[in-house]
Amino acid sequence: MVQQRAVEPDDTPPRARPRLSRPAIAEAALKLIDDGGMPALTMRRLGQALGVEAMSLYEYVANKDEILEDILGSLFNEVELPDQNDRPWEELACELFCAFRCMLLAHPHAVTLVASRAVQPLEALAPIEMSLGIFRRAGFGRQGAVDAHRVLQSFTIGYLLAETSVLNDPTAVPNSWGTAAYALRELPADTLPHLSELAQVAIDRVADEQFPALLMVIISGLRTELRPEPGTASPT
Repeated sequence: MVQQRAVEPDDTPPRARPRLSRPAIAEAALKLIDDGGMPALTMRRLGQALGVEAMSLYEYVANKDEILEDILGSLFNEVELPDQNDRPWEELACELFCAFRCMLLAHPHAVTLVASRAVQPLEALAPIEMSLGIFRRAGFGRQGAVDAHRVLQSFTIGYLLAETSVLNDPTAVPNSWGTAAYALRELPADTLPHLSELAQVAIDRVADEQFPALLMVIISGLRTELRPEPGTASPT
């Protein structure tokens, strides 16, 4: 008779389950987007990145939309708010939206997310609150403050959608977006004289210099065009 060998107990501790939280899930999801664009974010890939089954994620979030909301909140929390100590409102507004651009440049694949959704987490609303407060303290009326915020936010997001279209394409020539793209082509000067002349000017213009300069053009226009409500101070 063959004597069976006794099976020794396995003293190896069970593999620890990764500790999850909504912030950790949002952080991992944003990294997927940063590395591979919005299509890279799936629940299966997110689970793999966190070392869990995709179904485990639903213990923390109801659906993918909640993850996107958390990502958007974390992005807005990255905006470095300027110091407001007795500074001109024009300078503050320019610095705030330059900081907004810097955040978007750090996450170029997420610009479409910022463009398509409103921020939900209350703790992430500080940049919007500051923007509106800058205009109200400057003396703009309620509608004027809303309009000023919207035009600067829309300009910033639109600029970044164009600017990051090149950053997201590894084969693209740097700064070759918008009008600058035509500098890469031979254009007929007889039928397109202005475009053939100015496309090279556009591609030579550094966005880090152009963006704040254009912001100040818009801000100067806001100062001129938007009127305070009756009984409030004029913008100074």
